[in-house]
Amino acid sequence: MKLSVVRFLFSLVLVLAPILSYGKKASERVLEVFELNNRKGLKDDQGKILIPAKYEDIGWSNGSVDPLSSTIGYKSNGFWGLSSLNDQQITKAVYRDLSPMSNGFLKASRTDSFEHFLYFGVLDTKGMALVGFQYYDIIPSGDNYIASRYETQKISYGLISGLEATLIPFQYKAIKYAGNGIYQAVDARDKLSVWTVGGLKLPVENLDSMFRVNSNLLIISKEGKLGAMRNDGSMILEPFYKEIVPENDSVLRLTTYPSWHLTDGKNKRLKTFSFDDIETIGPSLYRVQTYQGEAIINISGEQLSNKSNWSVVRTDENFVVSKEQNKFRVYNKSGEPFLEQYYDSLYFDGKYFYTQIVKNNKELWDVYNTYGRRVTRHSYDQIKPEGSKLIMARRDAYWGFLDFNGGMVIDHKFERAHSFVEGMSAVEYVGKWGVIDINGNWVLEPKHDYCEVINEAVILIKNGESTDLVTPGRGWLHTSNHSIYAEKSWLIEETESGSFGLLTSKGQKVTAPEFDEVMIPDMDSVVFLRQGDYWWSYGKDGNKISDGTSKYQGVSGLSEAFFGIVKDDKFGFVDLDNKLRIANRYDSAAFFQEGMAAIKLRGHWGFIDKIERLVVQPIYDSVTPFSNGISVVSRNGKSGIIDRSGNEVVGLDFDEIKSVDKNTYILRQGNQYGFYHRKSAYVMLPRFNQLELLPNGLFVVEKRGQKGLINEKGVDVIPSVYDDIHYDLYNAFYLCKEDGKTETFLIR
Repeated sequence: MKLSVVRFLFSLVLVLAPILSYGKKASERVLEVFELNNRKGLKDDQGKILIPAKYEDIGWSNGSVDPLSSTIGYKSNGFWGLSSLNDQQITKAVYRDLSPMSNGFLKASRTDSFEHFLYFGVLDTKGMALVGFQYYDIIPSGDNYIASRYETQKISYGLISGLEATLIPFQYKAIKYAGNGIYQAVDARDKLSVWTVGGLKLPVENLDSMFRVNSNLLIISKEGKLGAMRNDGSMILEPFYKEIVPENDSVLRLTTYPSWHLTDGKNKRLKTFSFDDIETIGPSLYRVQTYQGEAIINISGEQLSNKSNWSVVRTDENFVVSKEQNKFRVYNKSGEPFLEQYYDSLYFDGKYFYTQIVKNNKELWDVYNTYGRRVTRHSYDQIKPEGSKLIMARRDAYWGFLDFNGGMVIDHKFERAHSFVEGMSAVEYVGKWGVIDINGNWVLEPKHDYCEVINEAVILIKNGESTDLVTPGRGWLHTSNHSIYAEKSWLIEETESGSFGLLTSKGQKVTAPEFDEVMIPDMDSVVFLRQGDYWWSYGKDGNKISDGTSKYQGVSGLSEAFFGIVKDDKFGFVDLDNKLRIANRYDSAAFFQEGMAAIKLRGHWGFIDKIERLVVQPIYDSVTPFSNGISVVSRNGKSGIIDRSGNEVVGLDFDEIKSVDKNTYILRQGNQYGFYHRKSAYVMLPRFNQLELLPNGLFVVEKRGQKGLINEKGVDVIPSVYDDIHYDLYNAFYLCKEDGKTETFLIR
């Protein structure tokens, strides 16, 4: 390694001051670090030895080798000391670290008496201690030092002078120099305070960030809003703005956030919020969006959280569960962390928090109540809530059940376990399945290939190819060599060849597995079975409704005691006794509703009643079933509304009519919208660009880009002067938006 010698002029006398460096010029003298017998020393370019080869290393502990004011570090017995370039030891080798700093002094460290921690101080080039060895770290900052201490298992930062006077107290998680004699200090909540180089705290608090524009202008951020202040802390603009762009040193371009006016049902403004977006998430709680990310505020506008890049997973009256960089956290209504940790997975059922952290590739699950007390006495490999009484928990590959005080109700001894159904759980124990009750007592001993609790009256048991249905305490119900499974309120028996049989939910046999198809309508009070082209139907109690004596191509669901049937490619209806009540004479038919069924003849739709009177002539291209006495009909591309007598309640003048609740129908003509209100019989002809029905029965309407609120009679509740309106469902208020504006501001 070669070292440069640079000449300096002091009081007209040339003095050689050798300086080590990586680069060298042809005109410079060169010094070399040389090695002999695994020891290092220093010599000049003439080969003269300046420091004999007697040290473990020459240079500095940070790996650099440039001398500082004719001094250099040496390493002996694993420690560093300071030497002159002519081999005069300035200090003994007692330092773990020794390296130059930007202010011309040396940063050094020593261990404590127990040799657990390094403590840093500052030396001059004469080896004198300028700053004592009591700091976890120390960084020069002009004439001051940003220093840290390690106390009570926490690192805290402060600012000290060159004379070790404390300028900023040691209570911050970070301190950064912002230029022009200003420091920003970050507290445990990630909030900034501002200090001068002399240790004066400026009157600005709880900032989120700060950056310097010029020597006397700082842009500050607080709760997602920007402001501006001078170097002395005096405020130029309070934090209110979405964007502040300096045009030059005296002109700022300002952009405000949209204003959201919290308004009651009488158009009275109660509060104004300034955010990009706002959404009601609970009683008196709102999720707001700023350039920083999402936050939670209360109805008074107080910010309850200070998080960027996070999203709300769930809220209720007392808690907010957030997802922050793929981790979950729980906060109380005041915005303070309720559970201390961040979790990899979290579920809240309204009463308990089920939490998971992953540590060393192992999942650790716990349960906490809404007082923040840990319910579980141990962490578990997996947890499943079991309703209001038990917690299903797995530990060391075995499942057991806990109560909500963390006590073990049923010990960890099951290889697999199902959730409790009607107080019973199917479990696998030593390779065999049985059924236990909530006290862990055996309802069925573990000696089966598989068990499943269907309901309180039926347990399914499999052994080999045999499937048995038994009832707890009373014995055998049914045996089969086929598959049996639950579907809605029935049990279906299915053979390997695809034939079906039927059992009730109580396990009582209804039919043998000899049918080609089973059809259970959404309202499963009846079930249909098909064999070839013949259909049978059974009631929920297993009693036969129709016996399959009629040959149908298809059947449809039971509605108002009538089945729809298809025979000879025509549609009709039969009653519960399988008697043909309405002949199969129609091209198509829908189910009965409010005593009327839509039928199709010669390509058009009308309505018949239950004695097959043609109540509404088949003159429409489409119809909807009657609901609250009216039907939406269409003809020649235009839609209207008729009553049960076929009278037009709303003329066939509209491109589209859509039902949005039992009383309200949206009417569209081109790109304009109106509505028909059934209860008030009021028709608002289409004249709005947008129209939205709110849950309280009022309408948000838009006209010429501005939104307002009207009632079911078309009367203004809030005039159409806003850029958007959100309905606050929890608090029955309205959030009326006015877009932000841009303006220029002259700094005086």
